[in-house]
Amino acid sequence: MTPDPAVAELAAIRARSQEAADANDRRLVRALRLAIGAGIALDLVVIAAALLLGDRADLLGALVGTGAALVVTLPTLLTAHLGRRLGPAGMAGLVMGAWLVKMIVLIVVLVLLPGEATVSRPWLGIALLVGAVAPAVIEAWLMTRSRARIEAAPGAGNAPRI
Repeated sequence: MTPDPAVAELAAIRARSQEAADANDRRLVRALRLAIGAGIALDLVVIAAALLLGDRADLLGALVGTGAALVVTLPTLLTAHLGRRLGPAGMAGLVMGAWLVKMIVLIVVLVLLPGEATVSRPWLGIALLVGAVAPAVIEAWLMTRSRARIEAAPGAGNAPRI
């Protein structure tokens, strides 16, 4: 019995689509890693500035802010790694759960610190801002520079093939 050409073509399309999805996943994880690495590097500059320009409270503020920034950014990388093969509902649950955990941790840290005079709140804010916002901006920039490939099956309407 000869194989059906339509089945072979569909298998080839599925293989190309899987390759494109794998390449897109690699681009996403690479962008996240680079962005988080850049955020850590920038926070190290903030810590060095606090060390050179301030006192012990400033240094502690920068360290706590850097830790809080990592609490905000690292779950994003873990979510990208763990959620790549989940369906839409599983990925949404993972993203929402990670967001909830990091917000609870962040709020608890920020609520417990105002009474603590040994931690500089301005340096904490600077380190948190640099360490959390810079990676988001860098990741967005990297993802707009990489071209995600989308496969559309033949006969799927007028869907563009990118």
